[in-house]
Amino acid sequence: MKKRIKIDFSTERRGGVYLPTTSFLISYRDTDPELAQKITARLASLFVEQDAKARASQVTGTADFLAAEMQKVEAQLKNSEARLKAIQDSYRNELPDKLEINLRALDRLQRERASNLDALDRRLTMQMDLEREISLTPREVVAGEGSANGNGEVSALVESYRKKEQEHKDLLVTAKPTHPDVQRLTFELESLKKAIPPEYLSAHTPVPNPVYQNLTAQLVQLKSEIQGLEQEGKKINQAMSRYTQHVQNTSRAEQELSAAGRTNAEYMRQREDLQGKLKQATLAVSLADRQKGSQLVVVDPATRPLEPAGPATQWILFAGLAASLASGLLAAISVEAVQKRVWTKRDLERHSITPVLAEIPALVSRSDESGTRRNKLVLAVIVLAGIYMGGLYYLYRNPAPLQSVLTPIFDRIAEGPTGE
Repeated sequence: MKKRIKIDFSTERRGGVYLPTTSFLISYRDTDPELAQKITARLASLFVEQDAKARASQVTGTADFLAAEMQKVEAQLKNSEARLKAIQDSYRNELPDKLEINLRALDRLQRERASNLDALDRRLTMQMDLEREISLTPREVVAGEGSANGNGEVSALVESYRKKEQEHKDLLVTAKPTHPDVQRLTFELESLKKAIPPEYLSAHTPVPNPVYQNLTAQLVQLKSEIQGLEQEGKKINQAMSRYTQHVQNTSRAEQELSAAGRTNAEYMRQREDLQGKLKQATLAVSLADRQKGSQLVVVDPATRPLEPAGPATQWILFAGLAASLASGLLAAISVEAVQKRVWTKRDLERHSITPVLAEIPALVSRSDESGTRRNKLVLAVIVLAGIYMGGLYYLYRNPAPLQSVLTPIFDRIAEGPTGE
């Protein structure tokens, strides 16, 4: 049955390029014309149904594929947004829009550092001056110094005693009592104490020097200020290091944010593109479900054939000619193999051991020549008659070439001669 079905595709050629197939013709050959019509109509309907199913399957598969791709892109977009947010959080103070703020903060901190160093330098100078002044100022003064005015020598001894006593106290802070200098001062103090009358020592009792106390208080306050300035300078240096790091990391943050932003924008573009394609695919699925998606339409329904389509006479003639030629060659070979006639000298020598002494030529009479000419004439008449009959049959089957040649001639004859 498959051999009886014939499909002819119609293609159009423009500019040397074949365009896609736009139509095709289905035909079926059978001995019953009504059956041939029904089978052809059924074949056309099967083509339409199969095309609708194929298109529905294709659009459904496309919609499923786009939905899966949409989920992948959504997941990638979510990860990209999370990474972008993580970069923004990690570079919160190093983003490009914070660069101007960081630079202004650095400028302010540099001014504060210069001011801090200047104030610290002034206070260190004041500390050195106070320490030098304190070293020249006695810690204690002798009360009742005016009572010793009557005896200058004793006053000198008392003053020397007080100085050595203070020196002895200062030395005991850093040295042991067994130290030679401590023992020497102890001995000198005992000697001076013996040389000074007791009433002079009691009358010249030392009291704290208010000038020394004032200078000491100023030094303590100054050291506290210096310590505060040093701590403030450390904080300023730490802040400057932090803001400098922010400024240095701005370019790296900008590069990472730019790369993450481009990736995120690309995923968003892919999502929008897939959303549009998915909408179209969903609409196509809906149209296919309502059998509106098929583009294959039967233009001309199947009709009953008005004349038989076969047999193929040309192929039959060609097959007959080929069979006749083959049978003739086979018959000639068979006759040659069966008959043992001797036609030439070579055949005689092949079948006999006797040598050939002479060869008598063939004697052809006039009657033989006339018979040969008659046979050739008959053969020529038969060949010409066959060619003539074949030409008539070809013109009967294909009258278009003859009509294209004869129609203009007949039309001109029908018009007749024209004259004025």
